[in-house]
Amino acid sequence: MLLLNAKFIDFRLQKMKEWQSKRQAIAKQYDEQLKEYVTIQQTNADHNYHKYVIRLQNKEVRDRLKKKLGAKVHYDKPLSENKMYENIKHKKDSTFISKIVCDSILTLPIHAYMSQQEVDNTINTILIFLDQEENKFLDSMKQLIGDDIFDKNLINETTEDIYDYIVEKTYQTPEYIEEVEFKNKRKLKIAFNKFYENLTRDTR
Repeated sequence: MLLLNAKFIDFRLQKMKEWQSKRQAIAKQYDEQLKEYVTIQQTNADHNYHKYVIRLQNKEVRDRLKKKLGAKVHYDKPLSENKMYENIKHKKDSTFISKIVCDSILTLPIHAYMSQQEVDNTINTILIFLDQEENKFLDSMKQLIGDDIFDKNLINETTEDIYDYIVEKTYQTPEYIEEVEFKNKRKLKIAFNKFYENLTRDTR
């Protein structure tokens, strides 16, 4: 058994560089095709790409895309929420940023034996899904503002924080509609155009 294990290990070591190169090639396709739509890994190193992780806008969107892809989440909760930390009396951190990250990350399929068709299917599924999500967001904003929602002349104007909150909340959960009658929809339109400009600028 020890000799057999040694043979397996030797085979894997001989293939290590080849398999890494194949994963890097897949990761490059993910980078190029998805960088304008999701938050991707940033690395200049000779990355192993044991995993390829993206971030989405929220847990709900992540979970629905996860189901479509049959993908996995590594890892779904911060280290501080593991059972081994439950009884640490001096623990004071809430690690809320880590929680946000854990709720929005998704590990995409990546291994040395993926076919080009499998890679293309993964990318296309993500792009089609996110296009539908953006349409939901824009439709929600049209319900609040009206059909004429875009005006780049408004992006340098300012509004109260509540309008920024409503737009961001609607983006995170497109089904969300603030149950308030807006007396000043122009301010909401300003907040939307500022948010959308920042959103599209960050993903170009």
